[in-house]
Amino acid sequence: MRCRDLAASALIAGTLLARPDALSAQSDAAAYLELAVGMALKPAYGESYPEGPMVSARVGRFLLPHAAMRLEVELQSFGAGEPPVFLDAPCPLTGPCGRYEVQGAGPIRMLNALASFQYYEQADRRGFYVLAGFGPQLLASHPDRARAVRLAVQAGAGASLATVAVIEARYQASLGARAEPQHVVLISVSLRYTRRSRVPN
Repeated sequence: MRCRDLAASALIAGTLLARPDALSAQSDAAAYLELAVGMALKPAYGESYPEGPMVSARVGRFLLPHAAMRLEVELQSFGAGEPPVFLDAPCPLTGPCGRYEVQGAGPIRMLNALASFQYYEQADRRGFYVLAGFGPQLLASHPDRARAVRLAVQAGAGASLATVAVIEARYQASLGARAEPQHVVLISVSLRYTRRSRVPN
């Protein structure tokens, strides 16, 4: 029995020495905070809404060496910089005539609260990763469906260029109330702060 115990102990020790990242992955838990800015673009097949900026705040935690869960709050804005539209009004028999400004409906703003699963190619939380997620979407400002709530689903990929810089591309679709935009491509750059804490094995 003693020989078997020694052999098993030697096997475990050899495995940990050969792969020290396995030991560190079990004893280190990493959480991160990201602040992202980018653009919300129309897909190739397009819709009639204009492109616009997006901002996002994200928090995540690595559950496994290659896997993490991410929560984010995201604001997308479309048409915020659209110029006013003027129409030439015909002159009536009496009264003023000239050009009149047409008051538009204003920009479209969408607020998302999303939960996503990330899978990293490398166990050191750098390099290429893929993600997929979903969450509620509020049409905070919209000419037709203001205050409507939809379901947003997304999939994408990104790369951690260093410990603090991340670039990401996502495709996002909205399910529920039929109102543009329903399909968005998001390109963003973010800064990441990672905090590691020791946990018992």
